[in-house]
Amino acid sequence: MGSTYILRKGNATLSDLADGMAANGLYGGGRAWRVNSSGSGDYATIQEAVNAASQGDVILIDGSAEYDENVTVTTHKLTFVGVGAPRSVRATSVGTNSTCFTINGAYDVAMFNMNVGGRGTGSALELTGQIRRFSAFDCRFSGGANGVEIAASSGGQVVDVLFERCRFEGTDGVEFSTGEGGDPASQIYFKDCDFQYCAALCINHPTGSWSTGLFVQGCNFLPEEDGTAPSTGWIKADNAAQTGMISGCFFADTLHEADRTAIDAGVLYVGNYAEEGVSAARPD
Repeated sequence: MGSTYILRKGNATLSDLADGMAANGLYGGGRAWRVNSSGSGDYATIQEAVNAASQGDVILIDGSAEYDENVTVTTHKLTFVGVGAPRSVRATSVGTNSTCFTINGAYDVAMFNMNVGGRGTGSALELTGQIRRFSAFDCRFSGGANGVEIAASSGGQVVDVLFERCRFEGTDGVEFSTGEGGDPASQIYFKDCDFQYCAALCINHPTGSWSTGLFVQGCNFLPEEDGTAPSTGWIKADNAAQTGMISGCFFADTLHEADRTAIDAGVLYVGNYAEEGVSAARPD
């Protein structure tokens, strides 16, 4: 990936990293904006950089500080890079019930190395509106109510989303919703992710909502901090229109039980592990 390539160049400062990105013409040749809350970057806040950015730009967020913001992204083709170790660059929402990052109708947005938190009934990250191709790598999303909320607004649909090597925490780790009038999400991928400290469900499609093409591959479903499993279960994807595949995942449970992993017939359950061993059939 481009960000990894630049980080291996031995850049000593955020400025060097930004200049290297621009010189190499990565991410479509856009500009790299430096965010540092102490004022030593191009901007002191993430939102200021978002407001200034154009399609194809990279926003580099300095990990030497933390950011308390509610960020809204409507510009297509932006890439956010936390400059630091995976999941170490922290951004937390502001307000009693608030969401930190809202991607509203933006295409081709990517996020690397971020630790994002929401508060109260808010989420760390909300994907809403008409979205195509959102990706997140090596990030942590912690609620609030949900680590991630996927909720298309009226006339919108969230399509082609990838989370890889990410961590999800909250009342629900990830919640899908069509309550705002949008179409069901489609082609949603979770690869090599951890779901932990989820009080209710790790992945939740509330009654009346579903997604077409839910793919959960090689993920760990872990207990709450006190060692108990989420109170409602691991995964709820049992609407009759639900499709997808859950494969090669590890559940911190004794058995593969349908009341813990409730999935419709359109969702394949292949080669998953619990204490009883690898699944030979669907949860029952």
